[in-house]
Amino acid sequence: MKHLFLSVVLALGVFSHLSAQQLSTSEVYKSKSELIAHYDLDDEQAVEIDRIIDQRENNLNTLDAFGIQGSEVYLSKRRAMFYGEMTSIRLILNKPAQIEIYDAELRAHRRAETERVRELVAAGHEPAKARVLMLERY
Repeated sequence: MKHLFLSVVLALGVFSHLSAQQLSTSEVYKSKSELIAHYDLDDEQAVEIDRIIDQRENNLNTLDAFGIQGSEVYLSKRRAMFYGEMTSIRLILNKPAQIEIYDAELRAHRRAETERVRELVAAGHEPAKARVLMLERY
């Protein structure tokens, strides 16, 4: 039963990429206007960003319906949804300058995750617990 539940949650995350900015106080998600400005998107790309943002909203609503907010599974799914959104964004970028910005942002995000885990371990948390606590940023 546990595997079925996790499979359903994972499938929902795979079929849609991310959750709504207005539903999240997370530091990692950007609004449509922020994404358009950040990557200097053209009109066609902006339409795709609308679709990605809609998927984000749908995913978070679906995930929240399971009533597991705050759990390790929930936080892991939020992280997976974030990286799914990043992948979707990368697929619509077609200019070298846009790709350069994306790559730098992704590297910085991964460095920040690693640094957060190191800070938590230095503060006395076990590495496994530190990784779970790092997920709270999503």
